[in-house]
Amino acid sequence: MPISPSDPLGWNQLPADAIKVLQLTDTHLLADSDQKIQHVNPRESLHRVIEQAIRRHGPFDFALATGDLAQQAEIAAYKHLTTQFNPLDCPVYCLPGNHDNPVAIHMHLQSKSVSSPKIVDHGIWRIVLLDSVLTDKSAGYLAKDELALLKGALHASRPTLIALHHQPVPVGNASMDAMALGNAEDLFNILDQAPQARALIWGHVHQAFEQTRNHLRLMACPSTCIQFRPDPSNKLRPGYRLLGLLPDGEIYTEVAWL
Repeated sequence: MPISPSDPLGWNQLPADAIKVLQLTDTHLLADSDQKIQHVNPRESLHRVIEQAIRRHGPFDFALATGDLAQQAEIAAYKHLTTQFNPLDCPVYCLPGNHDNPVAIHMHLQSKSVSSPKIVDHGIWRIVLLDSVLTDKSAGYLAKDELALLKGALHASRPTLIALHHQPVPVGNASMDAMALGNAEDLFNILDQAPQARALIWGHVHQAFEQTRNHLRLMACPSTCIQFRPDPSNKLRPGYRLLGLLPDGEIYTEVAWL
């Protein structure tokens, strides 16, 4: 029986063969270590988030960084972000957001443990990372080759977790929903016919969100710096998402706040 997401002890009760995943998103790092975004220093905030995640929930099998990793796509910001990921002591898989430069991510957000693959297999699970960035646009779109990559990845019988930056469904924030994934219907045309697709996760919206679509769990992750939509439980604090990928294909998840 799947562990209840409402159980606050669930993360610590995961079976030993569960794959433990940390999702970090919208870190918005700047080249200047003293510069702030809406009175929050994104470097300091990310440091505190990672420190808490390791202390309370680690170790992790891998982490997913789901876009808007740098505020202005500066090389110095990506290089520093690589350094900030080091304490996680696990692979960190990155994908771009609308504030990022995908080429710069592939070139400069790289180390022994930090990379930007498209498909990764961990145990029985497959992880697919999609690029939904449109040049000089805040909204997203999945190009034909991204959709083809996803369709090919789903030919395997593995339970699959798909990650991208832009939300494919409305999240209740009008300004952010105007900057959503432009061709979500094309995405769901693939996922609706693939029962092995178990979850679709994203960043971009700076808020927690969960919904179910048939067999598929849809989940947004709060930002490691600022939030766009107040939540009674967090009061705009930085946050992150925990994902437990279970050997029976089920998923345990919870959002943690700084």
